[in-house]
Amino acid sequence: MTSRQETDTPDLDVVKGVLIACIVAGHNTLLSFSVDNVQRVLYSFHVFGFLFLPFLVPAISLNRRAIIDRCMRYLVPFSVFYTLSAILFLVVEQHGQGMFGWLKDYVLGLTIASAPLVDRASGFQLYWFLPTLLALTILRGFLAEASSRLAAIILCALLALHGLIGEAPKDIKTYVPLGLLIIIYVMPLGMIAGRLARGAPGGGWLSWAMLTVFVGTSAAMIIMETSVNLAALNLFTYAQLPPLLLHDANAVSAFVALVGLSRLLPLRRMWHALGRHSLEIYLFHSLIYQVLLRLYQAAVASRLVPDQPVVAGTVLFVATCGLSYVAAKVGGSLPGWHLAFPRSLADWRRA
Repeated sequence: MTSRQETDTPDLDVVKGVLIACIVAGHNTLLSFSVDNVQRVLYSFHVFGFLFLPFLVPAISLNRRAIIDRCMRYLVPFSVFYTLSAILFLVVEQHGQGMFGWLKDYVLGLTIASAPLVDRASGFQLYWFLPTLLALTILRGFLAEASSRLAAIILCALLALHGLIGEAPKDIKTYVPLGLLIIIYVMPLGMIAGRLARGAPGGGWLSWAMLTVFVGTSAAMIIMETSVNLAALNLFTYAQLPPLLLHDANAVSAFVALVGLSRLLPLRRMWHALGRHSLEIYLFHSLIYQVLLRLYQAAVASRLVPDQPVVAGTVLFVATCGLSYVAAKVGGSLPGWHLAFPRSLADWRRA
């Protein structure tokens, strides 16, 4: 029998498992381009959810050891997978500007880590997330240790800028480093989502109310044909207040509902397993999906299988999740794995 305390406590690995499955589905072009509104709905909340997760736990202390450990945890796997993808992109796609052009793009992507620059050198946007998560974690730590007056000033500035980020010029969106514009946009929403999720007992009325809000706002987005892309900073502004509020409510309500209902979801063991390895799945899945997609396209071209993108997309979604999970489990047993996925500086020192 499940105790009331267990039901009231969210299972964050389940939350991460559902979110990472949504991200894999959103990056599945066969599904997202073939099934109406899949991408519209998924992109409105899935990455937001991962950026809201830090608001459920206390902010880190801004001491030298804590910052170094977080840098190791996020920047090492970012650097490894970004570099691997960039090399594969150079070899397979033949970068149009030659070796020196690729090297320039690679260095810019590595140091600035914005989605457009990361994509330009590696062919994948998704690696922007880890440097942004690092910067978000450090900013939360700074706010927690700042004076109440300074923290209030910063929070007011974040709220004022929240609805202006979408109007930033393209070059600003491209060259502001470490996802700082994304953080400015997300921080006010994360504070609201974290407060609501922490205060909502599992399976309580607020969780169900937030699920209702999520369904309603998703339907409104489909009817109004509005969408956002956080990585590209394609966002609504204060000049477009109704869709701005609509998408803000959608992202927050999805997260609060998922956290509150995490212990009531079916297939919890599966979600929990995916969530335990969400970082590795996040980094592996696009590479695996691209291999599977090319195999499917070759099979269609050879008339070995019919061209049925929805069916194929569903099969590739399951296969991508499964193979990414297997890669994480098998890799975790290999010597030296901790060098690519360190939890702290100590993992490198014991190598």
